[in-house]
Amino acid sequence: MKFCTHCGSEINDNAIVCIKCGCTVECKNINKPAVQPEHKSSASLVLGIIGIVFAWLFALVGHITSIIGIILGIKEYKETEKMTGLVLSIIGEVCSIFSSIIGAVAFSSVF
Repeated sequence: MKFCTHCGSEINDNAIVCIKCGCTVECKNINKPAVQPEHKSSASLVLGIIGIVFAWLFALVGHITSIIGIILGIKEYKETEKMTGLVLSIIGEVCSIFSSIIGAVAFSSVF
């Protein structure tokens, strides 16, 4: 049991208002500010963007960063159900594959 901070009467632990004086009971759970979600960029999102950029500049780096981004994106999706980083990493890997194919075809036509 707890006591009213205004009149000192004994009140129920779950009470919101004191029965004797009518004052509201100070409760730690009431009027608590809502927890704001953190807005931080995920590693899979950053790696997906890097994978897309490097896919056309240096395909090997694009492959590596995109694959790491896919792995981290799957982990992030399981925890938070966010798919942005995973999708960008998959796009980065697809761009790296196309870039590798274009580079192989261009290189083979030279010889």
